[in-house]
Amino acid sequence: MEHEDRTRALEALSILQGLLIGEPACPASTSVTRRRGLFSQTAQTTLSLHQLRRDIFGAELASEHSWEIMLTLYVAWSQGSRISVTDLAHETGIATATVVRWLAVLANSQMVARAADPNDGRRTWISLTKAAIEKIEHFLGAQIFRDQGTNLRIHQAA
Repeated sequence: MEHEDRTRALEALSILQGLLIGEPACPASTSVTRRRGLFSQTAQTTLSLHQLRRDIFGAELASEHSWEIMLTLYVAWSQGSRISVTDLAHETGIATATVVRWLAVLANSQMVARAADPNDGRRTWISLTKAAIEKIEHFLGAQIFRDQGTNLRIHQAA
């Protein structure tokens, strides 16, 4: 392992240790300049990931509420679970009316499908479409590469 990689790994372990024991994210021994550099790099990565999300999903569907709903649906799908509108509101902490509004936008964009529960006429099951799953996995794959420090440019899926 190269010196720079070792240094980054030790910094990451130090940050993780701080998070686990409730201390600040950067140890006090880290200089202000170095901490600001780390924070700036994190901010740049966050902004870059937001831009990638906009590139893949479009500006409207890349919003925080939309993204949180899609990720919650993705986790449920990956675990083989079904999720209702009420469950989505509860899981995300987003008001039910807002979830319903975003589901309409996502449905119009062919990102989610709705299915009535045959056992309970009041409940509607929500699921991601195949296209939505592909886009989410495309984004998550790109995020993994970025988190690993790889500067590979992953092209938008067709």
